[in-house]
Amino acid sequence: MGYVPRFSIHTDFGGEEHTGEVSSLAVGYGVHQAWIFATLFSCSSIFGLEAASGGLWSSPLFISSIISNLATLFAFGFFDFRLLRFVVNKKTCLLAAAIESVGTLLVLLCGLDMCPAPLLVPAGVCTGVGSAVFIIFWGTAFARKDVLTIAVNTSLGAGLSALVYAFLLLLVPFPLSGLFVTALPWLECILVWKNTPQPYTERRMLPIFVTLPVNRARFAIMFALPMLLFGFSLGFVRERSVRYLFVHFDVATQLVATLGAGFAAVAAVLVCLKLMQSDRVDDLVRPLLPISAVAIGLLSATSFLDVWVAGVVILTGHFVLESALWMVMAVFAQKYRLSPVMVFGVGRGSIALGSLGSVFIMHQLYADGSISLFGGAEMVVICLVCLIAGLAMLPHEHDIRRAIKTVSSQNNQVVEEINKKFRSAAEAEGPDCENAVATGVSDCQSGQEADRSSDQRKGLFRKKCECVANQYLLSARENEVLFYLARGFNAAYLQEKLYISEGTAKTHIRHIYAKTNVHSQQELMRMVNDMQV
Repeated sequence: MGYVPRFSIHTDFGGEEHTGEVSSLAVGYGVHQAWIFATLFSCSSIFGLEAASGGLWSSPLFISSIISNLATLFAFGFFDFRLLRFVVNKKTCLLAAAIESVGTLLVLLCGLDMCPAPLLVPAGVCTGVGSAVFIIFWGTAFARKDVLTIAVNTSLGAGLSALVYAFLLLLVPFPLSGLFVTALPWLECILVWKNTPQPYTERRMLPIFVTLPVNRARFAIMFALPMLLFGFSLGFVRERSVRYLFVHFDVATQLVATLGAGFAAVAAVLVCLKLMQSDRVDDLVRPLLPISAVAIGLLSATSFLDVWVAGVVILTGHFVLESALWMVMAVFAQKYRLSPVMVFGVGRGSIALGSLGSVFIMHQLYADGSISLFGGAEMVVICLVCLIAGLAMLPHEHDIRRAIKTVSSQNNQVVEEINKKFRSAAEAEGPDCENAVATGVSDCQSGQEADRSSDQRKGLFRKKCECVANQYLLSARENEVLFYLARGFNAAYLQEKLYISEGTAKTHIRHIYAKTNVHSQQELMRMVNDMQV
């Protein structure tokens, strides 16, 4: 039996101790980002393809990949709960790994002149679709964690992506580098499998995320606009840094710049998190965006800096911006109990669309090749404006409140979808299990008699807890704690039932008391019992 070391980081938010665990989430996120960098932005070095003369806009692989990627992500965001069985099924990640690996292998075969160049289009479609599915899986896995764990693993993942990318680009010769990249989706699949729980239908439980019933169209619009602007800036700085810096610098400078930027990005995120001591979304992003703004500004003002210093700063700004946007989506889904499928589908789809727009604008402005490595003052100004406007347009708590639906129809749809799959099996076992399934009770033993009226009261109590959680915007974990706390259980019981530490349980209890403006467990119990549903 093997043992996996676990690390944790402690910090204080307003005098309360929080613990963030370093887990395989960081490895999975880093591997996926490294695969994106290697496949889409360094295919000439890693896969031996001829560089497109017109930049990324002239690359059939990049265009087909990003279009299929954003189309798949928007489809996830639109259908959301209707794709619930597909999203919670572990076998889906096997399909995604196979599609992504086949697409990557086609790129390698084209680089080896073993396949005709037109096959780069279906290769791009495969890589785009597979990447989108993995993004939904990783987003859902991150959204299950607390804010500090999300921030820590995202920052470490950014540093790891720099390390893996530098290794593949600088130390592994062609075509072995292409084979390594082709194998990365399967490593990612193993990590996704580890971080995806058994489907709720098989465990006969309600989902972890009883999501906040928001108007999806309204939320999608107010969330997509800032992500679109951020994506425009990200597309520019990523294309400049990842694609051109490695082409123009020697190997030693590339290695120093990449590793230095990776470590600097990790340090920047963790230091800003410690200084702000807040779990609000805008507080997490606001100190990080100036780092990216400085990096974007240096793209047209590097004559006063040494080349390798400029490379470190620019790459750091790119990694920090990538991390900040990922944290925004994960924290939104976790803090406000929003569907991670919808948040990451709309968010990452909008970022991909913004990146595609920036590549198109660069192609139109600099079609004659006039833009240099450190150039493009017009694009720099546009990107800085996009950063400022995107931060100003990020949804706040009052925006989320305005988007809440008064009737929890989507929550009922989720519960019905979860119970539908095993209702027939439960009916075969007897009326006892049937009553338990209808009310969302997970344990159902054949020798135990179920009281229908008691089950109905439990279902009504759960709905009252959901109404309280929706009204006061409790997070996903706080909703679970509320359910047991309002039934009279203490912190020790919460530790055992939810597998959390005593400090974490007490922290959640304090947050619930603060958000609901109560001062004792008895007041909270009365509030839940008096809630009208």
